[in-house]
Amino acid sequence: MILFDSNYLEFALVTLITLVIYNLVNQRKRKTIPGPFCLPVVGYLPFIKDELHISLTKLAEKYGPIFRIKLGSIEAIVLNDYQSIVDTLVKSEVSARPLNTIFNAIENNLSMALSEGERWKEQRKFTTKKLRDFGVGKRDIEQTILHEINSFCIELDTQNGIPNNLFTLITGFTLNIILQFLGNKRIDNNSEYFQNLRKILSEEPENAPKFTTIGSYFPNLIDLCIKFKLFGVEKVIDALLTVKKFGTELVVQRENECIETSGDLGYIDEFIKEIQAAKKKSFT
Repeated sequence: MILFDSNYLEFALVTLITLVIYNLVNQRKRKTIPGPFCLPVVGYLPFIKDELHISLTKLAEKYGPIFRIKLGSIEAIVLNDYQSIVDTLVKSEVSARPLNTIFNAIENNLSMALSEGERWKEQRKFTTKKLRDFGVGKRDIEQTILHEINSFCIELDTQNGIPNNLFTLITGFTLNIILQFLGNKRIDNNSEYFQNLRKILSEEPENAPKFTTIGSYFPNLIDLCIKFKLFGVEKVIDALLTVKKFGTELVVQRENECIETSGDLGYIDEFIKEIQAAKKKSFT
């Protein structure tokens, strides 16, 4: 039997009581928006018995359509009716997206997927226009998709009825559709490079859930997980770095090629042209 020194127990008890008191005082200061009692550190997470959306709906019945809740170390305002959501989302001051601690560990918050504010608005406007120009939502892009579907069916036929992981196959052909949109290029499905990239993209989602959950509710623990390689984080990071390296190589390749104003251009080509035309603007 392991006996603990009474001093340690007293210290732990005092620390716990201090945290509880601090939490109660902190919540009382924020009575402008109602919400349930939340524990220190873990917040309301231990009290969520159903799926999250069901638990939040039940809380809305008690505290109203707008209430405050703490999920882990993240404090959130929950909007639970249509009008509140519409009224809030049209306001520019709340249109920013929360920091994704996982991608931030890789991109240092410079990725287009993480941008916000004026830079995000410019990029969104540019991307929406180019998507229309490239035929997204029109018949123009159907030929590209149909070609990949045909290649997918041919590869399925080569399996001769042997059970296979369709997710892995579909991931590969989806990747080629995206690549043709980005840079008007296609990778040979049988190449070693393509197979390795497809394998990484197929495996990464299996390792991501624990890491992403921790990153969402306890962002301060991300650096700790990365340092000590907890919860399969090294596989997630390796996958993200591989995709980043692939994207960087594609951009460099397009930059080094002579981009003409005529002919078929991909999204990356158009993006590079936009940057060159607006170097003094915030567009990045």
